[in-house]
Amino acid sequence: MRVRPASIGVIAAALAVPAAFAGTSARPSIRPLSTLPLQVRGVHFKPHERVRVRVRSQGVNAMRQVVVRVGGTFTATFAGVTIDRCLGFSLSAVGSFGDRAAWALKLPQPGCPPS
Repeated sequence: MRVRPASIGVIAAALAVPAAFAGTSARPSIRPLSTLPLQVRGVHFKPHERVRVRVRSQGVNAMRQVVVRVGGTFTATFAGVTIDRCLGFSLSAVGSFGDRAAWALKLPQPGCPPS
């Protein structure tokens, strides 16, 4: 069987496309799902990574440790933590494999009285 040079170029191009995207993964991120109770969702973390999730607000500094699922996601619940959206709050996640993500509710928020 003889392989033509044109077919080698097509095969090489087909193999190069997935390789080009292999190194471009989405960055880890974290977002609140709900505030009563406070639930936080992380995405694009490394599977099985241990992640420390921290919430900070006025008078609140709480931490939970979770393990990332196979799909790269986690959910952390902060039972008993009360968040006032008018005070703002921040979330951070630091993984044992080096992944990091942060999120913050900036002030002032619509519908909140001026401070």
